[in-house]
Amino acid sequence: MSLLLTVLLWMSTSASAGGYGSISMGRPSIAGDLKGVLEPGRQAELVVGADLDKVVVGGVLRHAVHHGCHYELQASGECGGLLALGGVFPIQGSTAVRTLGATLALPALLDAEQAKLGIDLTLGVVRAPLLMDEDYYEDEVVRDVWDGVGGSYHDSPMPFVAGGIVLARPLRPIGAATSAPELYLKVEMSLAGSLGRQITPSAGVRVRRGS
Repeated sequence: MSLLLTVLLWMSTSASAGGYGSISMGRPSIAGDLKGVLEPGRQAELVVGADLDKVVVGGVLRHAVHHGCHYELQASGECGGLLALGGVFPIQGSTAVRTLGATLALPALLDAEQAKLGIDLTLGVVRAPLLMDEDYYEDEVVRDVWDGVGGSYHDSPMPFVAGGIVLARPLRPIGAATSAPELYLKVEMSLAGSLGRQITPSAGVRVRRGS
């Protein structure tokens, strides 16, 4: 992670760098062990960075919210099985997931006049903060309902890695010479610590400005 940030900082200070920014909305779905506990969520993402013609580097900020199965229903096995017995620890229920990271993208790996196909890689940290009173969670939920067995999802930041495929279309007349905002669709696969694997389709707008 530190090596990637060093590379991104060096590249973004290049004299030939232009600006880059994007905003998108996504629908992250848990594909791992918590699939039956956390429903597909809603995610907002902001990326700000530098456009180096063929490569984009930048910082990523994400916020997602998943509605979840109530903690009592998790204990009774109504969310796809009694979790602790299957090696999957319960989670608080509805959960917010916040991600801070750095991205390296090839936004126009295949560049046609009407569309662009690209890829990106994102590394960072993710947090799933506790959304209820900590004392209540420890005493009433973990101790009394889960018999002292709780997950580590809310304890500390977790590593995050993701890769995506992006299809973009310029918002300008075909043949126009000037740059313009681009609409894009993205499908991403990610791994977020103990939260496991996620699949996230998203749509957004990006702006690339040369030096």
